[in-house]
Formats: sequence, structure tokens, C-alpha cells
Amino acid sequence: METISQLQELFPKPYPVAYWIAMIYAGLNQTQEACCWLETGYEERAAHMVYLKVDPRFDKLRSVPRFQSVLEGLQFPA
Repeated sequence: METISQLQELFPKPYPVAYWIAMIYAGLNQTQEACCWLETGYEERAAHMVYLKVDPRFDKLRSVPRFQSVLEGLQFPA
């Protein structure tokens, strides 16, 4: 978790780091925390959210309803 703290200190708001923090939590298999940060990224309109549908680092989350909700909110074409 030290990496996440360092990332947040290095890039204070309004720089959108939510996507990257979500990626770290996804890699640690901490689904709820990852989804929470993805929701934050959605709210912040983080630019990297455009990759969410195809980013393989989030493959473990694809069946999670909370993750699906974020994807639906992004309104990607089918």
C-alpha cells in the first residue's frame, strides 16, 4: 500500500490517478477497492478510463457487477 500512498502524494488532485490506483488494487486482487477507484475515475472523467473495456489488467473484474456498472456508465459502443 506504500506505492499507492506515494502515487497519491506525487500526483495530488486534480491530477487523475484513480485509474492507476484501481489497476494496483486489481493486481492485488482487492476487487472492492479497485472498483471504488474506478468509480472515482469515472466521476473525475479520467482520460485513461477510455481503455477500461480492453485493458487486460482488469480482466479479473469483468464479472463483478460494480465493474460492469462503471463500464455501462462510460457508454462504450458494443
